[in-house]
Amino acid sequence: MGLLRKAYPCQLRQRSSQTLIFIFNFFLAALIGAAPSFAQVIPAQSTDNQQSSYYEQGLSALAAGDRQRAFRQFQLAIVHEPNNAGAWLDLALLYCEDGAIAQAEQTFRALESRFPLPEAIRQMIAYQRAQGCRIPIAKLKSALSLSAQFSAGYSSNVNAAPSTSIIRFGPLSSVSFLELSSESQPKEDGFINLGFQASGRAGLFSKDQWLTSIDLRRHNSQSPFDTTHVLVGYSIPIDALDPSKLDLSITGSVSNWWLNQKQYETAQKFSVDGWSPVRRFNELSARWGLSASASQTLYQENPSFDAQRAEFLVRGEFARQNWSGMAFLGPMKDMALDERPGGNRTGAIAGVNLANKWRFGITQLTLAGQIQRDERVYNALLFPGIERTGRRFFTTLRHEGNLGGFAAISKEVIGFFSVGFERNEDSIEFFSFKNQSFMIGFRGQW
Repeated sequence: MGLLRKAYPCQLRQRSSQTLIFIFNFFLAALIGAAPSFAQVIPAQSTDNQQSSYYEQGLSALAAGDRQRAFRQFQLAIVHEPNNAGAWLDLALLYCEDGAIAQAEQTFRALESRFPLPEAIRQMIAYQRAQGCRIPIAKLKSALSLSAQFSAGYSSNVNAAPSTSIIRFGPLSSVSFLELSSESQPKEDGFINLGFQASGRAGLFSKDQWLTSIDLRRHNSQSPFDTTHVLVGYSIPIDALDPSKLDLSITGSVSNWWLNQKQYETAQKFSVDGWSPVRRFNELSARWGLSASASQTLYQENPSFDAQRAEFLVRGEFARQNWSGMAFLGPMKDMALDERPGGNRTGAIAGVNLANKWRFGITQLTLAGQIQRDERVYNALLFPGIERTGRRFFTTLRHEGNLGGFAAISKEVIGFFSVGFERNEDSIEFFSFKNQSFMIGFRGQW
């Protein structure tokens, strides 16, 4: 049984976390450059401190390089905080940079009709109109966005070992039992994580973006399961379509995993994401989208596990006052490159993320799951008559807040902690496992 574990090194742990986290596309689709804020030129006139948080969140997102989130927050701000002139102006400038001339003009006119504007702002708007919303706003932006993260935590099953130490196999008429050695049973350990991320405008196409990140995990005693993850990505918004009708982008990425300083896995991913315009229903704002992706994973030490994956997701987002959320649902397909048994699976994935902004920061709850069925029996001799179906669940509760007091070294320092639980259930007991984890740390942004 030790040979079987060696031939399947740490794959369950990595794939369970990587697959269910990757489907949120939380790093590439949102990394768009930050536009300058003109709040210091046109003072906000809001009288509602709670609703003003939408504009403040938009400004924070711009400072952090999260342009997509800034767009959403400014759109919410003009609905819930219509007297905030800065929100109208910053939203109009973002429309301008996207080439959404009609929406930019509509927002500029609303701004001019609602507020007495300084002459400098009027001249800037006139210049924008004369240039057809194509002035080089990007030159006013920071060309590079950087962040670093440090955290420490605990995992109850760093080696993704089976939940049970007794494995049943063989035909029902003569079932046999195999007891796993201590080396193949779950190992708990503490760890530290160190991560770096950089993003910016590539300049090859209009409004394109590049991203690179490095994440290191080192365990206190289980060093064979230390990991290094390097990712490089590139995203292109599609200008040919009217952004007022559809927000479309294409993203590609390449990532490499090292296990105990030895290259273990390489993955390439390509995705197309589209979002509808934001719709408003009283105090609720929402939009829906579609995402299609294809990926390929190659294992340097064990090519028999090489596989391709396809996903198609329907997604939705909503925001209401201090609450926001996202949900997704869709089919998936795994295909083994060598047609190996157990490597061709069809199933579905689903998940939801809820977030609440309150006095002490932002609290998020993430629930995700996957169910899949193998089209071939894994091993007809050892596990006859088994129709293998796998179910995977992932839950995370996370809280983060601005620590403050670090202006001299960073634009923003965020403290956070999270607790997580993942479980994989399989018709073959050897592939069933569970893990609980805890992590606390901080992130700085420049």
